[in-house]
Amino acid sequence: MIDYEFLLHGPIPSGISCGGDNSKKDAEFERDLSELEEWAENFHEDVEISESKPSKADSIPSEEIVKEECVEGIPIPSSSDDQSSTSISFPSIEELEPALSKLRSTSDKKLLSTIKRYNERHPSPSFLSHVRSRNTFLAINIVLNERAIIASAFRPFRKVNKHSGLSDGEKLLSVDTQIIDLHYLFENYKDQISPTDEKYKPLFNSEVFDFDLADKFAREVWSVDHKILSLNIPENVEMELRVYSQVHVRDHRRNTEKTIPNVKKKLIELKATPHSRLTEENVYNRLDQYRCLKLAKGSPSEAVRLMGVVYGYKYGEDEISAQKKAFTGHKKWFNDRLGISTWKKKD
Repeated sequence: MIDYEFLLHGPIPSGISCGGDNSKKDAEFERDLSELEEWAENFHEDVEISESKPSKADSIPSEEIVKEECVEGIPIPSSSDDQSSTSISFPSIEELEPALSKLRSTSDKKLLSTIKRYNERHPSPSFLSHVRSRNTFLAINIVLNERAIIASAFRPFRKVNKHSGLSDGEKLLSVDTQIIDLHYLFENYKDQISPTDEKYKPLFNSEVFDFDLADKFAREVWSVDHKILSLNIPENVEMELRVYSQVHVRDHRRNTEKTIPNVKKKLIELKATPHSRLTEENVYNRLDQYRCLKLAKGSPSEAVRLMGVVYGYKYGEDEISAQKKAFTGHKKWFNDRLGISTWKKKD
């Protein structure tokens, strides 16, 4: 898991405020965004549930802690799963607008701090807890997609830790996470995506993203691989998506993360040697460089692109060439100082 305390290169303050002062006189606005103000320190459970909740309240399961290991990403509900809980439609833009308006004036770091702390407090997505916080959860990710800052695969999402027998909350979270991936593609790669199914072509050839159509696509009972093929997603773009990435892409992300602790240990040991010029900040900068080179399988140009995808760096046209040259030097540094010379295989 990426160390989000150093995301965007600066520790997240322990008491960070996620969104500034809200007017207590505006009761409706306060109600809609109360959880945004509380997540960073004390998650607020008493949030009004959408009127679109299922009519059978007794069918809503209590929160369960899932102990099984699974592949990275959110699984797609299979045809054998009970789909009744996923009948809740995607919120309208009008419903999301209060949260979107607030979040669009919020910093990237505060957005990520909010979702990180929320996920830590609620690792198992029960139906009630997800519905209560759903609009803000979705709005945070929509704004991050709009800003092209931190791809969905590298955000601190909740995890669904199994593939079948999903709870109502897990099914709904699965659908929502797919829609976030689709919106990310629309905002950043719409010209590269061409669905094979005619009814889903408007997802990427319209001026405005159609969340309702995305909701229908997310609920198709197809395998992940089938959905990826039906969208014609380029493989290097799959690296950026939480759900829509093939097994070998997810494995590469996971294997990269498994190597991070050892590389960090080597960097700290190097920092402690006499006459070392490494500082604590240098250690984390080097880890950023290593992670992107590893994900890029050693390609300096792809590593530069991934610095934007993973950490939010934005380089000007005149900087890209210099950064590619810099990453060529970084590869040599890792080889000379840490003995890392293989980037395409698991180290």
